Amino acid sequence: MSFLKKISGNTFNLSIHVKPNFKEQKIIQENDNLIILLKSPPIKGKANKELLKLIKKKLNIPHMDVCLLSGLQNRDKMIQITFNNEIINEQFILEKLFK
Repeated sequence: MSFLKKISGNTFNLSIHVKPNFKEQKIIQENDNLIILLKSPPIKGKANKELLKLIKKKLNIPHMDVCLLSGLQNRDKMIQITFNNEIINEQFILEKLFK
């Protein structure tokens, strides 16, 4: 998947295109793109907070291990995910995201 890249050890980067103001949260894969629909508007960081909370919930990892690297005010975002105590592979992440 071109939207998920292993950086080192248990650290991964996730490229996401966000669409705010939807009626429901949803994660969609279109070709090699990951699209996340969010309920929150893109005002005062609400959509970014919802995005990080959703990723944390889906992957079941502590909030401090998920950070927004780029795209603070853009719909195309890069998130870095670090798993502390487990050996993780890309397949595990994909299964959790689309579950």
